[in-house]
Amino acid sequence: MNSAGQRAGGRNHPNKRRILAVCGDSGSGKTRGLLENTGKIPAMQPYEFQGNTISPLLAFEAPSPCTPKLLALEGLKALGVGVRPNIRENEAWDAFRNELKGHMVLFVLLDEAQHAVNIANRIEAQKIADAFKNLVQMPDWPVRLILAGVPPLDEFLYRCSTGGPLSGSRNSIVKVDSRASKKSLEK
Repeated sequence: MNSAGQRAGGRNHPNKRRILAVCGDSGSGKTRGLLENTGKIPAMQPYEFQGNTISPLLAFEAPSPCTPKLLALEGLKALGVGVRPNIRENEAWDAFRNELKGHMVLFVLLDEAQHAVNIANRIEAQKIADAFKNLVQMPDWPVRLILAGVPPLDEFLYRCSTGGPLSGSRNSIVKVDSRASKKSLEK
């Protein structure tokens, strides 16, 4: 299978790795590295389409404290979409998914993602995992999710990927070593 997800013979099998998590200590350069690199990837750059500027990358920070509803609302806010304050959680997520498609967003970069998963109860953790899964598996507009944060983000993804909603080959976790990051800055 090649990098485009094609097997020999040309049959198309999309790559299922749809979530990239960059985890490391505070100050290790996760956000800086992601922003620098996403700025170099042509598919993530804004472009003109039918007289409108399309930004295929949506980057925003998870609020703190964070609930599943607040995360969806923050995503809508980052898209510039106003919502009524009494919107229900499921409506907020439906609106967020629809607006991602409407704005033609292909990549969502969620910084400080540990805020979304460092929550007290299992029900909300399950809702967040399901929301992440739904974003990357939308049948008509799947997005790629890039998560940046400190532990417990990696622990959450590991728990979810071992028999949970994010199981299978849907995610990759990259750990950033702050010592290596500081050495590269000194060069």
